[in-house]
Amino acid sequence: MEEEGYSNDWFLDDVNSSLNTILDMIKTDTQQLPQLELLGQIRQCLECLACSSPEEMASQRTRFVSLSWPADLRVVLQRLFRTFGIPEEYVRLSYEMSNFASQCLGNDWLRSDLKFLKLLASLSSGRLRVILDEPDKVDIDQLIACLQLQEFFIGCVEDDAEWLGDDEYVLTFFQY
Repeated sequence: MEEEGYSNDWFLDDVNSSLNTILDMIKTDTQQLPQLELLGQIRQCLECLACSSPEEMASQRTRFVSLSWPADLRVVLQRLFRTFGIPEEYVRLSYEMSNFASQCLGNDWLRSDLKFLKLLASLSSGRLRVILDEPDKVDIDQLIACLQLQEFFIGCVEDDAEWLGDDEYVLTFFQY
Protein backbone atom coordinates (compact mmCIF):
# COMPACT_ATOMS: atom_id res chain seq x y z
CA MET A 1 0.00 0.00 0.00
CA GLU A 2 2.78 2.44 0.87
CA GLU A 3 4.48 1.69 -2.43
CA GLU A 4 1.34 2.79 -4.32
CA GLY A 5 1.19 6.08 -2.39
CA TYR A 6 4.90 6.58 -2.91
CA SER A 7 4.71 6.06 -6.66
CA ASN A 8 1.60 8.23 -6.83
CA ASP A 9 3.52 11.03 -5.09
CA TRP A 10 6.21 10.67 -7.73
CA PHE A 11 3.58 10.76 -10.44
CA LEU A 12 2.05 13.95 -9.01
CA ASP A 13 5.50 15.50 -8.72
CA ASP A 14 6.20 14.65 -12.37
CA VAL A 15 2.88 16.16 -13.48
CA ASN A 16 3.54 19.32 -11.48
CA SER A 17 7.08 19.55 -12.83
CA SER A 18 5.77 19.19 -16.39
CA LEU A 19 3.19 21.90 -15.80
CA ASN A 20 5.84 24.22 -14.31
CA THR A 21 8.15 23.73 -17.29
CA ILE A 22 5.59 23.96 -20.10
CA LEU A 23 3.69 26.91 -18.65
CA ASP A 24 6.85 28.86 -17.88
CA MET A 25 7.94 28.42 -21.49
CA ILE A 26 4.54 29.41 -22.90
CA LYS A 27 4.16 32.37 -20.54
CA THR A 28 7.42 33.98 -21.64
CA ASP A 29 6.67 33.71 -25.38
CA THR A 30 4.19 36.50 -26.04
CA GLN A 31 4.89 36.89 -29.76
CA GLN A 32 2.72 34.02 -30.97
CA LEU A 33 -0.07 31.73 -29.87
CA PRO A 34 1.14 28.68 -27.95
CA GLN A 35 1.37 25.44 -29.89
CA LEU A 36 -1.87 23.47 -29.67
CA GLU A 37 0.15 20.36 -28.84
CA LEU A 38 1.60 22.03 -25.73
CA LEU A 39 -1.82 23.25 -24.63
CA GLY A 40 -3.13 19.72 -25.14
CA GLN A 41 -0.36 18.39 -22.89
CA ILE A 42 -1.27 20.96 -20.23
CA ARG A 43 -4.90 19.91 -20.50
CA GLN A 44 -3.94 16.24 -20.05
CA CYS A 45 -1.81 17.03 -16.99
CA LEU A 46 -4.63 19.05 -15.44
CA GLU A 47 -7.11 16.27 -16.18
CA CYS A 48 -4.80 13.77 -14.43
CA LEU A 49 -4.65 16.00 -11.37
CA ALA A 50 -8.41 16.59 -11.42
CA CYS A 51 -9.04 12.82 -11.57
CA SER A 52 -7.03 12.18 -8.41
CA SER A 53 -9.01 11.06 -5.38
CA PRO A 54 -10.78 13.86 -3.47
CA GLU A 55 -8.80 13.03 -0.33
CA GLU A 56 -5.53 13.21 -2.21
CA MET A 57 -6.49 16.49 -3.85
CA ALA A 58 -7.50 18.01 -0.53
CA SER A 59 -4.17 17.06 1.02
CA GLN A 60 -2.12 18.31 -1.97
CA ARG A 61 -4.12 21.43 -2.95
CA THR A 62 -2.13 23.86 -0.80
CA ARG A 63 1.14 22.56 -2.19
CA PHE A 64 -0.12 22.75 -5.78
CA VAL A 65 -1.30 26.35 -5.40
CA SER A 66 2.11 27.38 -4.02
CA LEU A 67 3.87 26.19 -7.20
CA SER A 68 4.48 28.57 -10.10
CA TRP A 69 2.27 26.84 -12.66
CA PRO A 70 -1.15 27.89 -11.28
CA ALA A 71 -0.26 31.60 -11.63
CA ASP A 72 1.38 30.98 -15.01
CA LEU A 73 -1.75 29.15 -16.16
CA ARG A 74 -3.91 32.15 -15.22
CA VAL A 75 -1.61 34.42 -17.26
CA VAL A 76 -1.70 32.11 -20.30
CA LEU A 77 -5.47 31.63 -20.11
CA GLN A 78 -6.05 35.35 -19.69
CA ARG A 79 -4.01 36.04 -22.82
CA LEU A 80 -5.88 33.39 -24.78
CA PHE A 81 -9.30 34.62 -23.63
CA ARG A 82 -8.40 38.20 -24.56
CA THR A 83 -7.06 37.36 -28.03
CA PHE A 84 -9.39 38.63 -30.74
CA GLY A 85 -10.33 36.18 -33.48
CA ILE A 86 -8.65 33.23 -31.80
CA PRO A 87 -9.20 29.84 -33.51
CA GLU A 88 -11.94 27.67 -32.00
CA GLU A 89 -9.54 24.92 -30.89
CA TYR A 90 -7.77 27.40 -28.59
CA VAL A 91 -11.10 28.47 -27.12
CA ARG A 92 -12.10 24.85 -26.48
CA LEU A 93 -8.79 24.03 -24.79
CA SER A 94 -8.93 27.21 -22.71
CA TYR A 95 -12.29 26.30 -21.19
CA GLU A 96 -11.28 22.69 -20.62
CA MET A 97 -8.01 23.74 -18.93
CA SER A 98 -9.90 26.26 -16.78
CA ASN A 99 -12.37 23.60 -15.73
CA PHE A 100 -9.73 21.03 -14.78
CA ALA A 101 -7.63 23.66 -12.97
CA SER A 102 -10.62 24.77 -10.92
CA GLN A 103 -11.34 21.15 -10.01
CA CYS A 104 -7.82 20.38 -8.83
CA LEU A 105 -6.89 23.75 -7.30
CA GLY A 106 -10.22 24.88 -5.86
CA ASN A 107 -11.02 28.42 -4.76
CA ASP A 108 -7.41 29.20 -3.91
CA TRP A 109 -6.54 29.26 -7.60
CA LEU A 110 -8.75 32.29 -8.23
CA ARG A 111 -8.63 33.93 -4.82
CA SER A 112 -5.38 35.72 -5.64
CA ASP A 113 -6.65 37.12 -8.96
CA LEU A 114 -10.19 38.45 -8.75
CA LYS A 115 -9.81 40.14 -12.14
CA PHE A 116 -9.32 36.72 -13.72
CA LEU A 117 -12.27 35.36 -11.70
CA LYS A 118 -14.51 38.06 -13.20
CA LEU A 119 -13.21 37.39 -16.70
CA LEU A 120 -13.63 33.62 -16.47
CA ALA A 121 -17.09 33.84 -14.87
CA SER A 122 -18.35 36.23 -17.54
CA LEU A 123 -16.84 34.39 -20.47
CA SER A 124 -17.92 30.93 -19.36
CA SER A 125 -21.46 32.18 -18.90
CA GLY A 126 -21.45 33.59 -22.43
CA ARG A 127 -19.83 30.44 -23.79
CA LEU A 128 -22.57 28.34 -22.22
CA ARG A 129 -25.18 30.40 -24.06
CA VAL A 130 -23.32 29.96 -27.36
CA ILE A 131 -23.03 26.19 -26.82
CA LEU A 132 -26.75 25.86 -26.08
CA ASP A 133 -27.80 28.15 -28.93
CA GLU A 134 -27.98 25.23 -31.35
CA PRO A 135 -29.20 22.22 -29.34
CA ASP A 136 -28.64 19.75 -32.18
CA LYS A 137 -24.95 20.71 -32.39
CA VAL A 138 -24.07 20.72 -28.69
CA ASP A 139 -20.45 19.80 -27.98
CA ILE A 140 -20.78 17.67 -24.84
CA ASP A 141 -17.17 18.22 -23.67
CA GLN A 142 -17.58 21.99 -23.89
CA LEU A 143 -20.99 21.84 -22.21
CA ILE A 144 -19.55 19.83 -19.34
CA ALA A 145 -16.58 22.19 -18.96
CA CYS A 146 -18.78 25.29 -18.85
CA LEU A 147 -21.38 23.76 -16.53
CA GLN A 148 -18.68 22.56 -14.14
CA LEU A 149 -17.14 26.03 -14.18
CA GLN A 150 -20.53 27.55 -13.35
CA GLU A 151 -20.91 25.05 -10.52
CA PHE A 152 -17.42 25.99 -9.33
CA PHE A 153 -18.32 29.70 -9.28
CA ILE A 154 -21.44 28.99 -7.25
CA GLY A 155 -19.29 26.96 -4.87
CA CYS A 156 -16.87 29.89 -4.53
CA VAL A 157 -19.73 32.10 -3.41
CA GLU A 158 -21.32 29.52 -1.12
CA ASP A 159 -18.10 28.38 0.53
CA ASP A 160 -15.97 31.50 0.74
CA ALA A 161 -18.14 34.54 0.10
CA GLU A 162 -16.06 36.62 2.54
CA TRP A 163 -13.10 36.81 0.12
CA LEU A 164 -15.36 38.08 -2.65
CA GLY A 165 -16.27 41.75 -2.56
CA ASP A 166 -19.80 42.81 -3.44
CA ASP A 167 -18.92 43.37 -7.11
CA GLU A 168 -17.28 39.96 -7.50
CA TYR A 169 -20.12 38.28 -5.62
CA VAL A 170 -22.80 39.82 -7.82
CA LEU A 171 -20.87 39.16 -11.04
CA THR A 172 -20.04 35.59 -10.15
CA PHE A 173 -23.35 34.47 -8.73
CA PHE A 174 -25.90 36.53 -10.64
CA GLN A 175 -24.45 36.57 -14.12
CA TYR A 176 -27.62 35.26 -15.75
